[in-house]
Amino acid sequence: MSELSIKVTIAGRIYPINVKADEEDRVRNAAMEVDQNVIFLLDNYAVKYNQDLLAMTSLQMSTNILYI
Repeated sequence: MSELSIKVTIAGRIYPINVKADEEDRVRNAAMEVDQNVIFLLDNYAVKYNQDLLAMTSLQMSTNILYI
């Protein structure tokens, strides 16, 4: 299976990542969902640092996955 080098943007930063061709859409969608949640938290809570927003997003998404 061939790999692609793609770039995704999360919390205003660009991250290069290598993915299998058949996983590209899934990875892009996941990155977009993370970024949208970071933006939501930024708009609705008094959080200063992107690291905190990313940690909060990670916790929310992990909880959703583990307890579905």
